[in-house]
Amino acid sequence: MVRRLGVEITSHEALEKWLRDKPRAWAQVIALRSALRVLPASADPRNWRSERVYPAFTNSMFRAIAILSAALKNSVDDRIVIAATAATNAIVTASANAQGDVAFAAADAVIDTTEATVSATDDDAAAYAAYAANAATDAAIVSVAIWETVEEDCQALESGTSLDLVLQAPLL
Repeated sequence: MVRRLGVEITSHEALEKWLRDKPRAWAQVIALRSALRVLPASADPRNWRSERVYPAFTNSMFRAIAILSAALKNSVDDRIVIAATAATNAIVTASANAQGDVAFAAADAVIDTTEATVSATDDDAAAYAAYAANAATDAAIVSVAIWETVEEDCQALESGTSLDLVLQAPLL
């Protein structure tokens, strides 16, 4: 892969360090796109240790992603925080017995994305965005591919691509 703009993201630590002096919205976009990349893993029953499928879990994942997507377009107010927290709590409840599963790792990415979106500080948003990307690698079959796509998102942001265009770009 050709490196552009001096951006090289290959780990949780590298992403968090890079995001530290960037706008909070960048961390939110990186976190959301990380969660979106692995959202299908949460809905695929083959990724669960047991044969049970949790419809509430999958619905909560989609609800949280929808809320978080809206939060990027609007200012985060109490209603968005409450809705995101409620959706995230539903994910935690539904996935409580699924630790170690690919779907649980995907849920972690969504939970960390919620935290990045509603964080009180830019540093917290950067840290949670890095956690979200890391959780996405845990849920992915080939984690190197996740870091490469996160790096591409970072390069796009660094080069001045608008948040809207980054959000509209293909995920993989």
